[in-house]
Amino acid sequence: MIKFIHTNKALFFVFLGSGLLIRFFMLWLIDYRMDYGDASNYLQSASNLFDYGIFSGGSGSVIEPDFYRPPAYPFFLFLIFESSGKSIFFIEVAQIIMSIISAVLITAIAIKHIPNSAIWVFGLMMLSPFEAVYTGAVLSETLTAFLIILILTALMLNEGFKKWIIAGVLLGILCLVRDIYILLPFFFIAFYIFFGFGDKKSKTVNLLTFFIIFCLSIAPWTYRNYQISETFVPVSDGRLGYSLWTGVWATDPHWSVGVIPNFPDKAFRSSEEKIQVIEAYKKFDQEADELFKELAIQRMKESPFSVIKSYTLRQPYLWLGTRFDIFELNKNFFEVGSLQWKSLKILFYALNTLFLALGIYGACQLLIKGAFFWPMAIPIFYTAIIYMPLNSFENRYSQPVYPLILFFAGYALSNIVAKIFKNKEPNNF
Repeated sequence: MIKFIHTNKALFFVFLGSGLLIRFFMLWLIDYRMDYGDASNYLQSASNLFDYGIFSGGSGSVIEPDFYRPPAYPFFLFLIFESSGKSIFFIEVAQIIMSIISAVLITAIAIKHIPNSAIWVFGLMMLSPFEAVYTGAVLSETLTAFLIILILTALMLNEGFKKWIIAGVLLGILCLVRDIYILLPFFFIAFYIFFGFGDKKSKTVNLLTFFIIFCLSIAPWTYRNYQISETFVPVSDGRLGYSLWTGVWATDPHWSVGVIPNFPDKAFRSSEEKIQVIEAYKKFDQEADELFKELAIQRMKESPFSVIKSYTLRQPYLWLGTRFDIFELNKNFFEVGSLQWKSLKILFYALNTLFLALGIYGACQLLIKGAFFWPMAIPIFYTAIIYMPLNSFENRYSQPVYPLILFFAGYALSNIVAKIFKNKEPNNF
């Protein structure tokens, strides 16, 4: 890394300085809301840990332990509270630092395996507004992306038995941040069974160790959940039913605003079901989530082709868009609907589309050359598959794997620049 910085000193520090400015600029550009939605619940859970030593998203005079959300991001906030006295700004600074480290780590992977592309990977990671905007939000995307990159760093920059132990622990922590990744270990295991190096015995030992360490990493939390509920809840059990239910009919996100979303008529099979859903949504407890799950399964059985159509039509929303839709721009300068508001939204949409196009181009170039770079693509494919039956109409859900798209985009960009200046293609591996 030191040699890389020395060789690319001017560009490195330009990108680093610009990246820091962009991240702090987001604190002015975005009106980050902490009083509702996921941010509010994360802060409440962290506050309950800080004030009472209880993991719970509840409020009031009696705080009961729960497992509505995975615990690791609230625990991350709790650690910052311990040293800052519940400072939101310290959370933002910590996430900015984490984002910079993520950029350095993924660049380190590029330095080893595609060295001529490394500076472009670093540049995209630092200059991308989509990486920057989440550092100011009390949401788990920055931490999740950081852990995914750490896992890939362990797998691609280390050799021998220890990398499987490290990767297993990190995957366990990842699942404690976002339980949607609980099946990701099986994707890595399947890949390394067929394409990993080494003899059959060593691969078996390595992958078995990897899986056991992963299970042991989440086991204490699973045991804690069993103690308070006497049911098997590996990580959390709060919102799957609602996500599955919206997934069977929703094809876009335009209905999902408001305290009670403006559900379209196609969401319900009858007026009775509409009443059931509205009442369940108001409560939004475990019993309500079970109802949503039952309704989703009924719709899957009755109208499987309609459900698959919804899955297919919704998939582009996971990737395309401005990636700023969940954030409110500074109203003093970007009033909703104004020319500058529209211009900025168009810019973000175009930039995201460009990065995705470069990422696809770069991935096609790298992945067809051999299996070595497939681990970088596995979390991307996993995200596309696992979110298909869920309410994946927000591209926020693909944000944790966006750095991997930028990795491939950096390779594509370096190729394009090399061809423009008629240099040798940067095919260094």
